[in-house]
Amino acid sequence: MSWTTRDTGVSFFSLAVGATLGILAWSYLAEDRGDLPAGEQPAEESSSAELAALRTENQRMSERINSLQASLDREAQEAPARQVEESVEAAETLRAVLAGDLILTDEQFAEVLGKIDWATMGTNMKDMVPLIETLAEQLAAGESPDLALAGQIQRLNGDLLAIAQVIMEGEVPGTGVNGAFTHPMVAGNQIVAALAAAGVALDEGQLEGLEKIMRVYGARDRGLRDVEGSEPFKLLNLLEEIDLKSEFYNEARAMLSPEQAAALYRDSSAGRLGLDVFDPGLMLAGQAQPLEAASSAELAQSLSERLQPSNLSESGKQQLQNIISTWANRHYGEDFWSQPPDPLSKQGMMTSAHVREAMRNQVTLMRTILDQVELTPADRANLMANMRTIVPLVR
Repeated sequence: MSWTTRDTGVSFFSLAVGATLGILAWSYLAEDRGDLPAGEQPAEESSSAELAALRTENQRMSERINSLQASLDREAQEAPARQVEESVEAAETLRAVLAGDLILTDEQFAEVLGKIDWATMGTNMKDMVPLIETLAEQLAAGESPDLALAGQIQRLNGDLLAIAQVIMEGEVPGTGVNGAFTHPMVAGNQIVAALAAAGVALDEGQLEGLEKIMRVYGARDRGLRDVEGSEPFKLLNLLEEIDLKSEFYNEARAMLSPEQAAALYRDSSAGRLGLDVFDPGLMLAGQAQPLEAASSAELAQSLSERLQPSNLSESGKQQLQNIISTWANRHYGEDFWSQPPDPLSKQGMMTSAHVREAMRNQVTLMRTILDQVELTPADRANLMANMRTIVPLVR
């Protein structure tokens, strides 16, 4: 049985089918990977398996970057050097981050946070923001992505992959690699480092406020870890983690001045999977799969074809189809289908808010199926272990 739908395999840091590129990935940068099987995927990977895959991916990344750099060298055009102007105060702040003086920490994470190259983390994440903004605009307009632009993003992203390995080895909790990368104690320091690198560092009051919410949400995250085994649906565990981190990012952003916010967020990319490096949507990259339709009836039909439990009687299949149809009409009514199609969402770059809503709706569907359809023990286990989300989109 495949409750996770029949599609291509999930890869670490991936958003859509295609190349894996550190924290972000897009299908147009390289050919599809054939190393992961189609069909049902395991609900969770062990930490050791994730680290092994991450090390392998790090090596693959180096090879990919070298190949892309060769192409860029052939096509490179002369461009004026970028002018960087920093005030003395901003330069001193960046040096403090380089030395780790402003890295907010606590006893649990002091060791791993002390091992992270925050200057590279902050500089690369800050530099990716305008590049990704341009990329998002190109994709939204239906244009092919600029090769040089993609290469710049990929090189910056490759450094983050190596840092993510340090975070994983430090046993920072979270669902998958990007779950650890977006832990409040890590994410808060990313904001500190990126703003320092951008020359708009947080002031003392902002640092105190940020440290407070980092500790609050870090404690709440520990609470989630303590009770996650009590919830039968793994998808709901994931949703609760993402909801918590969304609250954290929203509170952190609310502390920023307009100039600081502009350094981290752009209208064309903010809050979108694969386009916003300061958003928990990074965690949803390998979990969310778009499903286009034109009506709730078409959505129900497509979903019924994808959800195929084994050993289900004909009456059971009809019951399942009726449940899905009722669910689709209730959660995706006429107002939903009257919305205009979104070009970026069609390429897998949905807003994290849209995906989170789809996750909530899917948990409702899964509970109803579990309560009303007679499934085999294996099918029940697979349904509860599923962490893939179908995200309905307007065709």
